[in-house]
Amino acid sequence: MSDFSKFTEIYNTFKDKIFNYFLFRTNFDKELSEDLTEDIFEKVIEKIDSLENEGNLKVWIYRIAHNHLIDYFRKNKELLIIDDLEEAIDSKITIADNKEFLNNLIDSKIRSEDIKKSIKELNKTDQYLIALKFFDDLDYEEMEAILGKNKTSIRTGISRALTKLKEIINNKNETRN
Repeated sequence: MSDFSKFTEIYNTFKDKIFNYFLFRTNFDKELSEDLTEDIFEKVIEKIDSLENEGNLKVWIYRIAHNHLIDYFRKNKELLIIDDLEEAIDSKITIADNKEFLNNLIDSKIRSEDIKKSIKELNKTDQYLIALKFFDDLDYEEMEAILGKNKTSIRTGISRALTKLKEIINNKNETRN
């Protein structure tokens, strides 16, 4: 397979995933996400020969994206902000054809607002871990390769973030009652 056809296949497979990765982490700034995505695929073209094992392709690309995002925020002195999670949460809701589902969907929409607001109250590291695991659907091995942390540390971080998130939601529910 030629490098061009390999790149085309990689691009078609990952362009939307990488764009969404950036979109979610840039406060839903579409233009910035497009620019960052373009930068990533320029790096992929430059480094495609260094890809030894295509089995690690997803991790390789996400690692490039992760590092590029960190560099971008360092250079621009901005923070990773997850401001509006509604689209990401809504994208996780699948449609089924029954009344129970519709009732659950309504409840989910109400809860999604609570979850969205509650996630914003977490620190940026916890927000990032939750986003990688639940919105980007990365497994622990992929997260380990991207973040450069061991699986145990990542699992512990996610567990603590979820515990904090539950506490925040529970506190909000108690104050309503």
